[in-house]
Amino acid sequence: MALKLLDIPPEVLDHILSYLDIEPPSLQALHQEPSITLTESNVQPLKNLSLISHSLRRLIIPRLFKFSRIWLDWLCIEDLVELSSGSEDIDDFLNFVRLNDVRSHVEGLVLYTEVDLDPELDSTGLRHIRDSFGNSGFCGFAHLWRNLLTVLNPLFITMVAPPSTLTLLASCISKQQDAWAFDMPFHILHLKPSYTAPIVGSLKPVRVADLFYLRDWSHCTLNEGSSLKAYSTDEYSLKIAPSIATLRPFKFMTWFTSLDYIAIFPLTSHTYEISGLVKAMPNLESLRVRLAPEPSSKEDKERMRKDVPADMWMELDNGYSLILHSISALDRLKHFESLDYAAAGLQAGIDAALERKMRGWRRCGEGCWIRDSSLDSTKGPVTELI
Repeated sequence: MALKLLDIPPEVLDHILSYLDIEPPSLQALHQEPSITLTESNVQPLKNLSLISHSLRRLIIPRLFKFSRIWLDWLCIEDLVELSSGSEDIDDFLNFVRLNDVRSHVEGLVLYTEVDLDPELDSTGLRHIRDSFGNSGFCGFAHLWRNLLTVLNPLFITMVAPPSTLTLLASCISKQQDAWAFDMPFHILHLKPSYTAPIVGSLKPVRVADLFYLRDWSHCTLNEGSSLKAYSTDEYSLKIAPSIATLRPFKFMTWFTSLDYIAIFPLTSHTYEISGLVKAMPNLESLRVRLAPEPSSKEDKERMRKDVPADMWMELDNGYSLILHSISALDRLKHFESLDYAAAGLQAGIDAALERKMRGWRRCGEGCWIRDSSLDSTKGPVTELI
């Protein structure tokens, strides 16, 4: 007699289901050029299995919402700004989480939107959002995170949004006047806490960068996409990239122990801001950087043909010089990795820059270096800046 699937003991069946519990696409694509499709996947074994029967669905639901995503449309964004307190869509999601008793099972949370609040691009009548930002316009977004993180204790949160909207989601302020010059439809901000215990209960009134005070965040991934379009504009070196990286210094920055910065040919002026961000994180122990396209990116190769290669490679070299110089101010930094090292054509240049800048460090793998205090006495500290 054949054994039916539902005849298997629940604990055994749950163990079988664990093999279908794959890593979410949002983590797999975290270092790729930001896209609204970050959370999409054609492989959905748990979701498909949950459609077979109610019994299976009850067993699968905790795993099915292990990595949850929330889509923010125009109405939701407008609610967050106009009401300055919350959104019905968010309330519905939290009610669902409570009703199905999965709040303790949500390990990852992704918020994503296509809504662009840049005044030059906004034609839907919501320009006043940007104008009200300096007063109470960001309060609704601060309450959004307070509501979510009061109920949930995720191991990570990820935001995928246009740069101007990401600014509001993070309750920050950034310069957007040159956003038109950059082909950056989306940025990614990914945060992980050192532990998940909520600290919401003792919060002060809403403040700038409120999100960053809701947990003791220890890791940050900032993926800002491509600056290739800017190189085709007049006086490109004077353009200011839209970014939350100019937000500093704040107390929460001392909590971060690891940082991944991902971009495609950022301008030297912007990499200078990134180096300042790195310096504002004195407890940083690990830093990973990518400043060039992935070797497998055919789309970037096509876009590069339209620009002046010499300009981009010069900016890349300057970017590494600035970031490596900032490392000299970080006494706690133990690990540095260049994700660009996967491109064979970049290895010689990266090696040369690291040889000049990273005295007291030794290679521990392809593109990886660790601090070795035994080397400091022979080569001395880094002091020069090219």
